[in-house]
Amino acid sequence: MPAVIPEARNAPIQYTKEGDVFVRYSTRADDIRVTSGNGISPGTYATTADDAINISSGFDATRRYALPSNKPAIYPYEIKPPAGTPIQSGRVAAARGIEGGVRSGGGAEVIFPYGVPEGSVTPLPRIPRR
Repeated sequence: MPAVIPEARNAPIQYTKEGDVFVRYSTRADDIRVTSGNGISPGTYATTADDAINISSGFDATRRYALPSNKPAIYPYEIKPPAGTPIQSGRVAAARGIEGGVRSGGGAEVIFPYGVPEGSVTPLPRIPRR
């Protein structure tokens, strides 16, 4: 029987390696989880760069990552943490959004339980809504 991949919040701590890249999708150009020095606040969710290739629109991101808002997550942020940064990783479970509607989930999710240092985050070009 294949192993069940838990949601990231239930996964053990692992550590990033040199060159690991992650992407966070947001409905806001001024994402409150991105610090003024371009770090990431503790407890922030993101996905892997490998999984992000599945996203071609903000609504794709909202569905695949079961985001709470009905708004499209059109603002991606690239995260390049230093090697040894603690993460928890798993699969996104289906969820109902805060504003209603079921999100399919299924994407890779990563939590940065202690955040990411300043200078690790770069805003990427806005993606289409649909």
